Amino acid sequence: TVLIAEDTPELQLLERRILQSMGDLEVLVASNGAEAIQLTEENTIDLILMDMQMPVMDGIEATQKLKTGGYKPPIIALTANVMQKHRDAFHAAGCSGFISKPIDRNVLRETLTEMLKL
Repeated sequence: TVLIAEDTPELQLLERRILQSMGDLEVLVASNGAEAIQLTEENTIDLILMDMQMPVMDGIEATQKLKTGGYKPPIIALTANVMQKHRDAFHAAGCSGFISKPIDRNVLRETLTEMLKL
């Protein structure tokens, strides 16, 4: 089960389609970090694709809360902020990887294959 935490409906749809084209993956969607945390409490999530800039609760805060709460599966940062200082902040928050926007389907596919052992 993969959770997409993304506030842009068009990107939610794109990411869902890419994931579903990869095979037998269940896909859940959250529109902000608070919803993402709630969904991890209600479901067994194997990986999160976490947008870093969302309303209500951003991806960094949500990642920190999940990790301090004991969440173990990978969290992959999705963002247009590609400078090294941003990558360092995502890593420090607990992200396992990083994918830049606009999303490259091949990079997303490779990352998921590696992280989920598909």
